Amino acid sequence: MNLAGALFASARQRGYLDVPALLHAGGCMSYADLHRLSNHASNLLCQLGIAPGERILILLRDTPELIALFLGAVQAGVVPMVLSTRISSEDLGYALSDSAAAAIFVEAELQSLAEGARDRTTCLYSRSEFTVRLGSTGEFFEPVVRRDADAAFWVCSSGSTSRPKSVVHTHGGVAASNGFHRDQLNLAVGARIHCTSKLSFAYPLSNALLAAMDVGASVVLYPDWHDPASLLQTIQRYSPEVVFSTPTLYRRVAHACADDSRALLGGVRSWVSAGEHLSAELNDAWRSLTGRAILDCYGTSETLFLITATAPGEERPDSAGRAIPGSDLQLRSAGGRPLPRGEVGELYVRHPFLATGYADNPGQTARRFGGGWFATGDLFMQDVEGFWFYRGREDSRIKIAGQWVHLQDIEDAVAVEDCVKEVAAVSVPDEDGLSRVALFVVPEAGCPHERVAADVKVRLRRLPTHKRPRWLEFTDELPRTNTGKIKRHELRTLLRRRSDSLAHAAEHRPGVASH
Repeated sequence: MNLAGALFASARQRGYLDVPALLHAGGCMSYADLHRLSNHASNLLCQLGIAPGERILILLRDTPELIALFLGAVQAGVVPMVLSTRISSEDLGYALSDSAAAAIFVEAELQSLAEGARDRTTCLYSRSEFTVRLGSTGEFFEPVVRRDADAAFWVCSSGSTSRPKSVVHTHGGVAASNGFHRDQLNLAVGARIHCTSKLSFAYPLSNALLAAMDVGASVVLYPDWHDPASLLQTIQRYSPEVVFSTPTLYRRVAHACADDSRALLGGVRSWVSAGEHLSAELNDAWRSLTGRAILDCYGTSETLFLITATAPGEERPDSAGRAIPGSDLQLRSAGGRPLPRGEVGELYVRHPFLATGYADNPGQTARRFGGGWFATGDLFMQDVEGFWFYRGREDSRIKIAGQWVHLQDIEDAVAVEDCVKEVAAVSVPDEDGLSRVALFVVPEAGCPHERVAADVKVRLRRLPTHKRPRWLEFTDELPRTNTGKIKRHELRTLLRRRSDSLAHAAEHRPGVASH
């Protein structure tokens, strides 16, 4: 078994080697061309002395060369991990520590960052050096035979509540995890798909590469980070049938979209969302804009592929859809007791492509993985029809005045305002040690601060008293991980620092009380 080798063998056996695999700024690359380029990469890794089982880190823009290097590494039995081109030096240090990487392949502008993080045992190759060397290797390569349980590649988790973790995935087959593309999206050979997230995320790596290759789809690549204008340009140029994106970008597009872009957006057959909670209000706004609802889905870095998905025509407000066939889902209480439908609990999952654990992190592996199940850390509720509803992280449900408060409900109440770009609620202890809510709001550019504050406070007054935030903070941006997740622990730290600063200032100003 070899995961990459099996994907190319399937393309040959099913007769779509001449179908476009990648559509990109430089033109079109067929499955046969991608196979040859991946073989060049496999041979190059062998020339560099990188042995099966060793790890490499990839910090390249989303281009055919990145994909060829990733697939070429898997073919050679080398274990790649794609990292964000926006990675911090600290997080790169974590990845290097976990992986003991034999080599790093980087964009020119990231060379100094990589030089500062690596040690003498890790070789560094720039994009230009890697590209030149590719041309000097052979175009034929026999995939290295691996066992199903052998590591094929690693994925960097978000690290939204702690340091990032390296998730280990194996050579197990893709087909068993690919039902959403085949059965719900009905993707045929040559169908064009595009994911707005970068390949350093598990979300596009599965949906816009591995699953796409398994069905013979044509993947539209965009090398940089999307904004609304670049997404519209990409859609206009390539006319994808399916677009995978996140609620954050959907919301930005909805706010920025002019009337003359409606027809362009209406040409996309299916819009898919994952990575964040998709509110019913945003989905309603998107349906009004494009004529189609967004298909909300849910997955994790540890499953790589989606766990739940909304099929076309089965949209439910705030629902992430039903379980993907082949995935076993179970809700459990804090004590591990299985919960019935209608109750909120932590989601546990058994999945065909479940990771084996976290590299160099036995404690977290033991805590999250056990008996074939993975504890997601996410809270869900399942209704009587089998639809799943996300209710936040395990630490995002708090009791205030004896009543449960879901931080997601507070965020959703405010996020619908046109003047609000982003919002995040966190739990913070007050001066008596009781849990209270702090709400951080990022205003849209050009919106007067006074207007934003007034509109947000109107929304908050509609909430029950126990759900209203104790603190309302405005900020220019929310701290995020390399994969785009909000760093909520940093927001808590920021609030504590501001509170301490205000208290200190009040103590030294006679007659002024602190708040």
